[in-house]
Amino acid sequence: MKKTWRRKRSIISIPPFFLIAGGVLFFGWAFVSAFSHVSPGSLENIFARSSGIQSAAGSATQSFLSVFKDKSGLVGKVKRLEDSELALQLQLQINSFTQEENKELRELLDFIPQEGVLGSVLAWPPKTAYDTLLVEAGKEVSVGDLVLGRGIAPIGLVHRMEGKYAYVRLFSQANVVTQVRAGVDKIPLELTGRGGGSAFIVAPKDVPVERGDEIFFPYNGNTFIGRIGAVETSPSSSTKQLWIVFPKHFYAYTWVSIVPYP
Repeated sequence: MKKTWRRKRSIISIPPFFLIAGGVLFFGWAFVSAFSHVSPGSLENIFARSSGIQSAAGSATQSFLSVFKDKSGLVGKVKRLEDSELALQLQLQINSFTQEENKELRELLDFIPQEGVLGSVLAWPPKTAYDTLLVEAGKEVSVGDLVLGRGIAPIGLVHRMEGKYAYVRLFSQANVVTQVRAGVDKIPLELTGRGGGSAFIVAPKDVPVERGDEIFFPYNGNTFIGRIGAVETSPSSSTKQLWIVFPKHFYAYTWVSIVPYP
């Protein structure tokens, strides 16, 4: 049987990496020792300077980061100020609206007839049927009662009741006909609703009324309801159409008074 012989590993076979690393460490140690012997304290100064440089770099880094931190804090403060300003503006708007509403209510109370009932308008078109207001009367009123905008101008009649809630049919409701009087001579005419808060009168062409004349509703004598805003006619027609302008759009009322009628 043939024998296999192993050769013993020689020290020369040690990987070159370890030999090189050992040599570098040896020469480095020798250099440091010689430098320390020739110039005592030099290494300490070098390490001290290195430490100072690191400290300065750390301070610069902290200062750099503090800029972003301060900016972030400033942005937060600006946002809080903007929110506070917005809240203040909203509060001022609410206060202004409340003052206007209180002023309107005080004026309304001055004009409410003695037999009248104060009503708060809860809903307008399109939340209600067209040319219909939902009014909370505070106490029960009757179908057919007259509704006065701001306690002055007739705007419609109560046509349905549900407890203390009144449904007001406005004079502007489409095809609703209301007896009115026009001009200086208080000429009896018919006001016809067109819808959307508008109405018109069809009058004979020879009736002495013109643009700007007043229209009255037969309540408490003659109560002003609006004016003639425009007159339309044609040479071949025997009638003229009078478009009525009301003091305030019917949908804009928030408070009304309700009085017995007739």
